[in-house]
Amino acid sequence: AGLSRGDRVALLAFAGDVVAYGPAADGRGHLRRLAQAVSDVDCVAEEADYGEVASFLIARHKRRAMVCILTDVLDEPSVRGLATAVARLRGRHLPVVLALGDPALSRLARSSSTTANAELPLSEAASRLLEHRRKGLAALKAAGAVVVDAPAPKAAALAVETYAQLKAAGRL
Repeated sequence: AGLSRGDRVALLAFAGDVVAYGPAADGRGHLRRLAQAVSDVDCVAEEADYGEVASFLIARHKRRAMVCILTDVLDEPSVRGLATAVARLRGRHLPVVLALGDPALSRLARSSSTTANAELPLSEAASRLLEHRRKGLAALKAAGAVVVDAPAPKAAALAVETYAQLKAAGRL
């Protein structure tokens, strides 16, 4: 969406450290270069280091940019790290957190499901996770992020819509 509107676009993949980066550029062929930059990235079970990402971006992007971070926003420690990174980024950039939601978790919270040997009904566990998520989203907003609560199936469309609204409002 950014490339089609003439904006420069970069892409970064990270976990505990930056694992792939496609620097900001514009033009028709840039989407292919971005795809190539992340084509060999594998998913790893590793906690994201949002502080490292903020440092990386601040060092490389001197001009104001929208920084869109895709994450699931479920556990308190990672939300604290992300909120700290958002606060660092917002001095120069516009941090946007696209919080990927799992519709199945909401359905589970409304159900009366339990499992054998469970001390806590699944519906109550899901409700607690959703409450942690709600508090996390509020903390990210308080830190200065534009927060988009996006059910996974609608995330791409909501990301593009948010970008278009921010651009139209002159916030980029």
